[in-house]
Amino acid sequence: MMQMLQCSLFVIIATVIVGTLGTIGLDNVEKQTSITEVILRGLIYVFAVFQLLSIPAIYRYMSLHAFAWVVACTLVAMTGGKIIWSVKKKSKIRCGIKHHWDEKTIWNLMALVLIVFQLFMAVAYANTNDDDAFYVATATTAVESDSLYAVNPYTGDPFASFPARYVLSPFPLFYSVISYFTGVSATIIAHIVMHVVFIVLAYGLYAAIGREIFGDDAHKNGVFMTALCVVNICSLGAEHLQGSMLLLRNWQGKAVLATIVIPFIMLQLWRMHKMGQSKTDYVLLFSAMLASCFVSSMGIVLGVVTLGVYGMTDLILKHDIKKFMMTMCCALPNIAYALMYVRIR
Repeated sequence: MMQMLQCSLFVIIATVIVGTLGTIGLDNVEKQTSITEVILRGLIYVFAVFQLLSIPAIYRYMSLHAFAWVVACTLVAMTGGKIIWSVKKKSKIRCGIKHHWDEKTIWNLMALVLIVFQLFMAVAYANTNDDDAFYVATATTAVESDSLYAVNPYTGDPFASFPARYVLSPFPLFYSVISYFTGVSATIIAHIVMHVVFIVLAYGLYAAIGREIFGDDAHKNGVFMTALCVVNICSLGAEHLQGSMLLLRNWQGKAVLATIVIPFIMLQLWRMHKMGQSKTDYVLLFSAMLASCFVSSMGIVLGVVTLGVYGMTDLILKHDIKKFMMTMCCALPNIAYALMYVRIR
């Protein structure tokens, strides 16, 4: 129990720091930005850093403890630099975090009750999936062997060659690094701690999407969130439905892609279309594309498809070739990893 509390504290502190990294300096920070959205932006940056650092580390046969400290030092350096550079914008962030507690309706309260119920079920009851035999086992194997994708989690034998399908999207290493620093089993981190965190962040993201659709109408936003909760709870009959991905297996990379990363990319693209874009917005979008590559190999393709559909639509509507080229440049990581996959396959 004490280790669980320590792990929870570690995750909370880390996400607050990362949330600051992901928010300060953004040109489109508004009063409607929620605390979950602040943390989610930071998490996208964390996933991007993991993706950039993990592939070279795997191919250089780096140990897990060395990789964990490289990631930690990189994030600390980035956070410190960003805070120093953007210290004058911290007051704007506080306003954004404070804004959402102003209006409450019966629908908002119903949505909150349903979300709490889902969180309780996620903690009180365990769900397993066949994919855990590789994904979660890879995280625990990395910790036990102090290696990165060097040991086959199925057999315990060394890999003869890197698994092409998984090595370019090493999401289990995210759990391995947290496990290394906290001493809590990667299985517990995946199935309980991050399971709850991802559900909260997902609903925070959906609430942000609702505000983009319905504006500041608290009644409509409450109805939207309540209906979304009901749909998720009632769509657990098949493992690939939205509700199953969010509530039963969201610790897996493909589920994080479907429930968080792709919706985040769509929200960011919509805001860039509506409010204009800056260099910082493109950095965030580029990081989100890296994050899509990190969580799942399917994200390498789906990220490009999402970006391509938006780019072509925006080009037809606004006839802005420069913006189209800048947007598609954010897909360069996906294209690069796709070419790497073809090479190693």
